[in-house]
Amino acid sequence: MAGMFAYIVGSPYVFIEHFHVTTAHFGFFFGANALGLVLAAQLNARLVRRFTSDQIIRKVLAVQVASGVLLFAGVWTGILQLYGVAVFLFIYVASVGCLFPNVNAMALAPHGAKAGSASALIGVVQFMLAAASASLIGAVNSGAAVPVVTVIGICSVSAAILYKGMVVSAIDSQKWKLTP
Repeated sequence: MAGMFAYIVGSPYVFIEHFHVTTAHFGFFFGANALGLVLAAQLNARLVRRFTSDQIIRKVLAVQVASGVLLFAGVWTGILQLYGVAVFLFIYVASVGCLFPNVNAMALAPHGAKAGSASALIGVVQFMLAAASASLIGAVNSGAAVPVVTVIGICSVSAAILYKGMVVSAIDSQKWKLTP
């Protein structure tokens, strides 16, 4: 959620101030990303019928990390211009539509009767990280794209590292346990 809030707070800086998109046209870019998020969530509903949440998360997280890192590298070097940035932001935001439901479902699954408390804790942590990333973007407020895409890139890589460290390790260790 931190990367998503970095996008929400930072996209006006990127599109309007950095690329000089008019405020009237900014809505098209923002709306396209919102549509991508909704369509990805709909696609996810179909994917969960055929694949496990872990399988979906691993693939989509790889796509999100690639888009976040390529977005950062492209903006940092100046290779990416308006439409390149728009495409990578679209991919990044749309991937959230597949990640959020699966990550939350996996996080809540083992808690059964305590699912309400677990959900509240997950929400608090997500919104604390989101507030931190949004505050960072707001504090920089440079009108440049680099701070926004840096936070987005860091969020995507951090999510992959945390997922690998916390979830994948636990899943993989369960596969190798010997049962009597």
